[in-house]
Amino acid sequence: MYKKTIIIIVLILAGFFYWVLTNLFFISKDNYDNSTNYDYFAKCLTEKDVVMYSAGACPYCKIQKKIFRDSFKYLSVIDCSHNLDLCIEKGIEYLPSWSIDNIVYPGEKTIEDLKNMTGCKIENISS
Repeated sequence: MYKKTIIIIVLILAGFFYWVLTNLFFISKDNYDNSTNYDYFAKCLTEKDVVMYSAGACPYCKIQKKIFRDSFKYLSVIDCSHNLDLCIEKGIEYLPSWSIDNIVYPGEKTIEDLKNMTGCKIENISS
């Protein structure tokens, strides 16, 4: 009984530290620039039929969402927790994933990655 309690406590602490690391430390300055308006960029991605596959409980998807801030609402996003059949049909094995030109790219992408992969441009507020 004592051993089970210790294991449960260790798992809870590990989960907590994992959450802290993914939510507080994995957004670098390169990926999160307050002087940039991503509305135009996000709309461009949507116009080019770029789709982000996500899930509400996915910590990496939350990080991806934070990079776009308020402009996230302009992205085409499929929540695989509500559209499992579609995600299976599209071959989504990892979240987040991005579909660009009907090719699925698994994993988080920086703004720079998406810019290079799509040709979409970014508007800078201070320019």
